[in-house]
Amino acid sequence: MDAFSSFSVEQLISYGKKTAIASFLVGSLILFIYYLSNYNTIIYFSLFFVISAFIVNGYFFTQLLIHLIEKSKLKNKITQTLLLMLLNIPIGWMYFEIGFHIYSSVMTN
Repeated sequence: MDAFSSFSVEQLISYGKKTAIASFLVGSLILFIYYLSNYNTIIYFSLFFVISAFIVNGYFFTQLLIHLIEKSKLKNKITQTLLLMLLNIPIGWMYFEIGFHIYSSVMTN
């Protein structure tokens, strides 16, 4: 461990993968629940989730990026985790767009 994080590099890699997968699954679940229930309050919960997921994923991404520069022996594992985390950006953006579309159609009706 070092001054940048209270986690080891291996823990950061593990948590980075887990947060990326969990963010995708929870985001998908929220969208799926909305389509099944059409319960508009889910929109506000999803906004809270997006902000929270951004902060948590951003923290792990930043820590991994710092370690990528410093730790050459784990470079491949760190790079794979960073790429997995980056995959969430277009998916998250698509979900965000869908959410705003839903929100605007709910607010105009």
